[in-house]
Amino acid sequence: MKRLATDLLQTTEALEHDVYHESGLRLFQKSEPLAGEHLSFLSRAGVNQVFLREAEDNIVEFMRHARYVRVPLEQLRRSQVLALPVYDEAGRLLVDAGAPATMDLRRYLQKAGIESVSVHREDDLERPARRFLDLKREHTVERRRREVTTIHLRAAKMLLAPRVAPEELAAGAAAAREEALPAGAPLSRLVDADFELRSFSDEEKARCVRVFHEAVTRMAALYDRVRGATEIDASHLVETVRDVLLMLVADKDLLLNLLNDQPPEDYLASHAVKTAVAAVNIATASGYGDEQVLEMGFGSLLNDVGMVRVAPEIRGKAGELTPDERREMQAHPAHGLALLRLVSGVPKSSLYVVYQSHERFNGAGYPRGIRGEDIHPFARIVAAADAYVAQASRRPYRDPKLPYHSMEAVIRAASERLFDGRVVRSMLEYLSLFPVGSWVELSNDTIARVVAANKSNYARPVVQMLFEAGSARPLARPALVNLAANPALFVQRPVNGAQWSALDRWHGFS
Repeated sequence: MKRLATDLLQTTEALEHDVYHESGLRLFQKSEPLAGEHLSFLSRAGVNQVFLREAEDNIVEFMRHARYVRVPLEQLRRSQVLALPVYDEAGRLLVDAGAPATMDLRRYLQKAGIESVSVHREDDLERPARRFLDLKREHTVERRRREVTTIHLRAAKMLLAPRVAPEELAAGAAAAREEALPAGAPLSRLVDADFELRSFSDEEKARCVRVFHEAVTRMAALYDRVRGATEIDASHLVETVRDVLLMLVADKDLLLNLLNDQPPEDYLASHAVKTAVAAVNIATASGYGDEQVLEMGFGSLLNDVGMVRVAPEIRGKAGELTPDERREMQAHPAHGLALLRLVSGVPKSSLYVVYQSHERFNGAGYPRGIRGEDIHPFARIVAAADAYVAQASRRPYRDPKLPYHSMEAVIRAASERLFDGRVVRSMLEYLSLFPVGSWVELSNDTIARVVAANKSNYARPVVQMLFEAGSARPLARPALVNLAANPALFVQRPVNGAQWSALDRWHGFS
């Protein structure tokens, strides 16, 4: 690795090397621009030198020396955890990374002939790098947020008090589907930044909660107006979706964690907002453009508006519905389509979302039993989002499923062709097989919380190790681990972390 003083760095549109701090944290990715602002941030953060990675450099060795120190077994403290796996002379794994340094562990390693192990450094070497990364990220996010505020729905797409019969929707379906193919600059360009793992401020967490609950309040008010057959100006729905997109580009993982909340508010309103959050993530992962994601999010908020015409005792019934009750429940897409006449300024695609999001890819859905590509692409996305949120939500007749089991149910349904498999793959990219905010037990017998997804490796998310399994004692040194970069460590099973989430919804998002 080539060492370079930061005052010798020069601005460029595309760096030729990955740039690392001496602590092992990556400051820039190859091909990233290096602007004057970045040089200022390096100076403000106190980063005086960097390391440029050449093609032949062994990054594993560099990281090992930067982040870990060797400690003799007799000097290990119980508060420490192993930073790297330990192998015997034959190459057999003795202990995984992340194992707490208990007395039993030390005796076991001594008997195996191990004299020292690697532990995390306990100095503040990372502090300047993390300060720089925070400054860099704040600058990038602010620029992206400004871009999101310029996203609008074109007036030509909006319908005033739409009165559209199902037959008319069917007649224009082919053209509507063509318009809904991914187009324009993909919103993912503002979301898929490769930031190093970072902490979240209390202000960021509070802003995320505020945006979520304001959206729920707006939707509850909209449902009240629909129940009263009062005409509605839907322009505020555009603002609601834009607020969600602002959170998406700034704090995607904080936003996804709120899908695990079980708010006491109106179920229909909170379900609508959660469905919109999941749906805009899926649409973004699917490559849709800015305006398309905004438009699709609008439709997802209105997805179940027809439910206001279904009796509450049917919506919340614990047992199996009678044939008459099932017919009433399956009439809600038609009710929703009719109720949209009260809403001024609705994108035409929203009509398809409201009417078709309960159709299924194999033709087993309702109200028309259409299948496959005949279902509007936005409706296919909302269908999967709606199903995941429903599985993970508390209902009067059952507790919520664990996030992993909710995702598993959607994947199983996709294998039975109830959902479009392409949609579910995109869902996994952003939400993860072990969804963001869920709790898991790792192979090193620790309890961890999933704090970020790995887009290219659904089963190996980023986790914060927090507790010892079994005893649930807090670890002396919680550790943030990217499982995709630590192949010796893996998720053994999902666990119910309600006892910790109930105390702090942000536990692990430090």
